[in-house]
Order: sequence, then C-alpha cells, then structure tokens
Amino acid sequence: MKNVLDIYLKENGKDRSQLMERLNVSKKSLSEIGKTDPENYSADTIVAIANEMAVAPGIALDRMLEIRDTDIFYHVKSIDELKQKVKEQEDEFILEGDFSDLFNSPSKIENFEKKYDSYYNNVYPRRKTFLTNSQELGIILKSFSPTEGIIHTMILQEKILYLYMIKILNKNQLFFRLRQLDY
Repeated sequence: MKNVLDIYLKENGKDRSQLMERLNVSKKSLSEIGKTDPENYSADTIVAIANEMAVAPGIALDRMLEIRDTDIFYHVKSIDELKQKVKEQEDEFILEGDFSDLFNSPSKIENFEKKYDSYYNNVYPRRKTFLTNSQELGIILKSFSPTEGIIHTMILQEKILYLYMIKILNKNQLFFRLRQLDY
C-alpha cells in the first residue's frame, strides 16, 4: 500500500519529524503507520494528524481516504527522499528532477524502449518507455547528489533496479513501481 500519510503530510508542507513529536513515536513506528490503511488508524493518531494540520479529524481522515483511493503519488524531490522510499519499498512514487540529459539524442530514448505492460499503458498512455539501464540511472542519481560517494550511489542504483520498474513520464518525471506488484 502506498504511504498515504507521507503524501498527506507533504501536501500540507509537513514532514514525519513534526508528526513524530506530536505522536511521541519512533521513525519506524511512524513509517509502519503510514503503510497502514487510514481506516485502521487509531483515533489518537487521526486526532494528532488533524491537530498537526490544524483541521478537524474528519477532514484529515477524508482526505487521506481520498489519497488512498486515487492515483495520487508521493513526489520525491531529493536524494534523501529517494533513499527513504527505496529503503521502505514504497509501492509507487514519482521522482521529479531535470532528466533532459537522458533525452539529448533519439538513440538514448530508443535504448529505453521495452515491451510495456497494459498497466503502465493504462495509467500513463502517452509514454511507453521504461528505464532499465544502470548507466542512465547512474546519471539520474548523480544529478540529484553530485557529492554522494560512488559506492553509495552504486548500492542505491542496484537496489532501485532490483526493486522497481521505472517509467519515463516526461523530461521531469520518472514513475517508480515495485516489480512485485506486477506478479
């Protein structure tokens, strides 16, 4: 299940650390809460989330249920967020950045082409390309964190390629989906 809580927090300009203090829970516990269906959150959790957002508990719960039931995804914008989502094996998310280097020549896009499955075609019918090459993924990771050590980058790169199918949406967005969801 996607992390509805993280999406809701990000929509409201908040992050986990602020909520951790209010709930008095660990990072791990909050991560587990986020992977749970909002209908199963305790009343105390919903009230704490609502208080953090300065809204009524019913409004907070309704919005989280709406996020759960729609194709709203978490948008990763930093290397730290990417590491966190990969570590927690987030079901689906969108990586945002400037990926124009990947599109400099038509041959690079042709190298990405692969037989695509109907899920991706239905969700994003405009793009039919997948990122499967570790070299191109390395370019993306380096663009996010040029000072990150090569070993750390390579480890992250291997985890991503092992865990995720990566769909190129456009020059600024890549869609990540856990491979195991398609089995």
